[in-house]
Amino acid sequence: MNPDESVEKEIDATPDKRMLYSITRDIDIETAILELVDNAIDNSYANKTARLRVDVEITQDQIKIKDNSGGINENDLKLLLQPGGTTRFQTDGLFGIFGMGAKRAIFAISSDITIKSRIRGNDGYEIHIPEDWISNKSWKLKASKNNEIEEGTTEIILKSLSQKPLNEELVELKNLLGETYARIIDENRKIFFNDIEIRPILKINWAAAESYPPKRFKFSIPYKNSELKVALTIGFTAESSQIGNYGFDLVSNGRLVKKYIHDSRLGFETNLLGKPHTYLSWFKGIIEIDGPARLMPWDSMKHDLDIKIPIYRDLLRFIVKASKPYIKFLRKRSGTTKQYLIPVGEERIEEIQVEDFHHPPVFDYLKISKRPTKEGMKRISFNYDATKFESICKALNLDASQVSSAATEIFDFVLHEVGGFD
Repeated sequence: MNPDESVEKEIDATPDKRMLYSITRDIDIETAILELVDNAIDNSYANKTARLRVDVEITQDQIKIKDNSGGINENDLKLLLQPGGTTRFQTDGLFGIFGMGAKRAIFAISSDITIKSRIRGNDGYEIHIPEDWISNKSWKLKASKNNEIEEGTTEIILKSLSQKPLNEELVELKNLLGETYARIIDENRKIFFNDIEIRPILKINWAAAESYPPKRFKFSIPYKNSELKVALTIGFTAESSQIGNYGFDLVSNGRLVKKYIHDSRLGFETNLLGKPHTYLSWFKGIIEIDGPARLMPWDSMKHDLDIKIPIYRDLLRFIVKASKPYIKFLRKRSGTTKQYLIPVGEERIEEIQVEDFHHPPVFDYLKISKRPTKEGMKRISFNYDATKFESICKALNLDASQVSSAATEIFDFVLHEVGGFD
């Protein structure tokens, strides 16, 4: 062996800056704006800002997000651009832990970027990212002093927009802000859009049937050294939706994540709540979860449900149990539902404090109290890794090739909670 071959060599693993654009695919202006507003709210929690104001200003040529959330320390300015850079990890009541939101939003819609910020009692700083910065290898940026900006304030100014906002999109964005932050906006937290104050959009027209008032179950889900507070509201709406606007709304730490979820991830599957159908168009559920951001059931862009989080299966079990009576009511009265419903106000929601909700043990196929029949097993849909799949089939004396596969994750629920099919 040549002596030189055994010498260790350093490898430069600095990422190419073009990766910033690769992580921005499929991000539109609406998603980008929400990410930047999230960032301002996050910062206000971290800085314990008493009264938050976020201004969103959009023209055909420029987008500006200004907030008084406390400002960003000079040494932390780089985190707005550094992939994965974040100062937030375990803090409760926040939206951002991935360290990707702000920079993904910024580079998704702009190639000429200016960021100004000033914390209280310190000098202000400004960094400018010109269009040609992305083509240079160096990640270094110059920060210049700027004491014209108000203390405790941050401004993000985006030019050279990749998408020119249309007038109808501006109207939609205004409504989206009202819906997304309806539970956050109050006297101490305000959002303005082109100088117009955003009002919360939260109205739900509830309805009740005899013995079926809307109900709100409140409970906690412990996980390791943390705890999630859950409020699950279930009921009927006064009018049905023929365009799919039914099912569950997911709200995490006060922020609306996704509306009208009615797919297998929340039990709308054969032998659970049933597959989506027109008779379900009267059904309404709201899942509100508060706790550490790292345990929230949302994806990295906070616009859909993520079922890979630890508490998902426990939550699914409870949702299915609580929803089944309402689903059965609708199924039996399909086509005549309206005559059984009476519109009611929010004050008629029956609140139920669930004291005995427990965190079920990790699923163990060797401890199944009731094994399903072979014919039932063949109809179970699941999406598990091959090793676990084969082990379960072996334990039940089944040929793995006879069991159907589908893009759902209800296998452990069926075995642990239902005990299979008869």
